[in-house]
Amino acid sequence: MKLGLNLDHAGKSRNKAVLLAAFVCGILVTLVFSKSYPLIIQKISKQKLVEPVLISNLHEIGMDRKINIAQELLFIRNGDVWSLTKSGDEVQQTEADGGVSTFAFDKSKRLLATIEGEKITNSSGYTYINPSTVILRDLEGQKKTILLSMPFKSFPNQEYTIQLCTVAFSDDGNELAITSNDSLWIYSTTKHQIKRIFYKPVKDFRVDSLVFGYYRPRFSPDGNLLLLSKGYYEGNDFIVVDLKTGMISDLPFHSGINPSDYVLGWLPWDGILVGTTGDETFIRTFWIHQGKAGREGEMMSISDKPLSINAVKNRVLYMINRDFLSSKTEQILSFDMDKRETKVLFSRKILDPFYFSKLTLEGNKLLITEDSTGDSYDTRHSTIYAFDLDTREIGQIIQNGNVN
Repeated sequence: MKLGLNLDHAGKSRNKAVLLAAFVCGILVTLVFSKSYPLIIQKISKQKLVEPVLISNLHEIGMDRKINIAQELLFIRNGDVWSLTKSGDEVQQTEADGGVSTFAFDKSKRLLATIEGEKITNSSGYTYINPSTVILRDLEGQKKTILLSMPFKSFPNQEYTIQLCTVAFSDDGNELAITSNDSLWIYSTTKHQIKRIFYKPVKDFRVDSLVFGYYRPRFSPDGNLLLLSKGYYEGNDFIVVDLKTGMISDLPFHSGINPSDYVLGWLPWDGILVGTTGDETFIRTFWIHQGKAGREGEMMSISDKPLSINAVKNRVLYMINRDFLSSKTEQILSFDMDKRETKVLFSRKILDPFYFSKLTLEGNKLLITEDSTGDSYDTRHSTIYAFDLDTREIGQIIQNGNVN
């Protein structure tokens, strides 16, 4: 359905509590739903749900059920970046002095950008990285270049940390965005020059004792605009930066409150997709004009219950539905914006303490990360599965690894 909208009102975690907080406001959030949830979706979509592929225990698949997705995939294992080759081999791509906190990879140019720093394990056994250096590696020419260094500094009394945050390539691989807690840089991979776009410290007191900064940079399709989340991890607020003029525009969306917004990313045209979760879940599209969210395109209700959208591609949303209480099952769902149709791709019994923690897309494969710790740096108990969206085949592709 299409509705109008009044636009006038329009650090890494270091313990489980922080992780749960990040889940609530981020795209990786997975919430508890009732057993009747698929029926609710059926009423909304007015489509018959596709029969799910029922999997009683993914661990029963074992290594003999390992499949080859025949495409290159990079992942983190024990603080380094590894690649899964098209032939199914695993190759270590970095040997970080400490560890890699995050990375970005451009396949066309085969450029790997990493943020690295000292690897720390706290008294609770959780591992994290104190990020301090951005390194660019040419995997073809085996060339390694330090792009930026920023010593990690923590100010516990001020509940603030100075650190590098994230990296991301433009679609053509010609530019690399680098963010910190207070700045944005753009590195040109063709001119080999780095430029600071802005210096604007973020301090948000809505969550105590956490790292605040600019996260999840995403270039617009034409590369002229950059979408950023501002605040804690997935961001309490969202901005658009005009990379030609340097103009920064605040978007009228906010997460961490009820209802909570999260900007999912760019659409193929100059627009963005926004998910909102409160007592119900719906999605909206907005045109971006002169760096600002202008006219609303459409709004669709997905569920009358809270729901987090984990991945988006070609106007199809992918979600995890978990029920710890009654049915003790978790499901992978998809919602087609054009068909207004929801499908249950497959479901399984929850294998406590293992659960699906992340969904990402790689070509026609839906990658599902399963772990038991929620610690993105401790990959000893993480397994990655691939679900083929065409054949509906599922299998294990990586053990002891985590997609970025």
